[in-house]
Amino acid sequence: MKQIAKIFLGGILALTLSVVKAQLPNPSFETWKTQSFGLFSVSNPTGWNTSNLFSRFSGNKGDLPVVKTTDAQAGSSAIILRTIIDTAGKKEIALMTTGTLNLLTGESTDKFKLEGKPTKLKLYYKFLNTVKEEFSIIVTTTKNETTLGSGFYFDSNTVTNYTLLEIPIDYNDAGIPDSASINILVGNGQTTQAGAALYIDNISLVYESTGIDKIENKKTTFKIYPNPAKEYTNLSLNLKQNNKVSIQVTDITGALVFKQLDNALLTQGIHEFTLETVSLVTGIYFIQIITDEGIQTQKLIINN
Repeated sequence: MKQIAKIFLGGILALTLSVVKAQLPNPSFETWKTQSFGLFSVSNPTGWNTSNLFSRFSGNKGDLPVVKTTDAQAGSSAIILRTIIDTAGKKEIALMTTGTLNLLTGESTDKFKLEGKPTKLKLYYKFLNTVKEEFSIIVTTTKNETTLGSGFYFDSNTVTNYTLLEIPIDYNDAGIPDSASINILVGNGQTTQAGAALYIDNISLVYESTGIDKIENKKTTFKIYPNPAKEYTNLSLNLKQNNKVSIQVTDITGALVFKQLDNALLTQGIHEFTLETVSLVTGIYFIQIITDEGIQTQKLIINN
């Protein structure tokens, strides 16, 4: 099911548009829209893409993995992402990402416009989990298609009542982002059982109070290109001082795919690397640079 997650998100995100038009979309999941595709239709929260469409295209005629619920933290509705057994007897994980899909052009975007520099993502959630599943939430901020900051949260613990979750957004660049994306996944593909359910309501971003970047001394920075990538991507690493460096690639579930460097001592300056990606299936991955300063992460889209 990991490959299902990658293929779905890759297909949606590889066509990312450069123009973003909306604020944080439908944060309380009060409004939903129904889209028809010939013999079937799916309902999604306005301003979000989900794996419901992929589920129907795969032949599932039963319950969908992402649904609306009246069991809300506040307001009249919330959203549930759940693992299911479809009508073909296969397990499906649940996915959702910010953005819109234009059925006429096939174009999609996972980004929404920012009003400043967010420092954390806040939301209320509960997780009903008796089948040893896990969920992940990833927020990424960008400027001119370059990743500036990201925040991650992975968990498998059951939470029976709505609980506030705050995910810090760490930055690897001194700029102010102009857009962001949020990706949420339930299911790790390690079990054939279904039944995990993640309830989410009232998502919001917390911004810097002044809206002005307070980082005075830039640390290690890196950029990747091309992105989306096919057979390879280049990584340009700028070290501000001598440092031990690890470069690793993980998939959307956090599983290690491969390492490029493992605690190698590099000198101050710019270092160029080519990462072979021809063997990776279409989807979302993350490149992590690990130094004494901490971990910096950027999203990489593979479109093979």
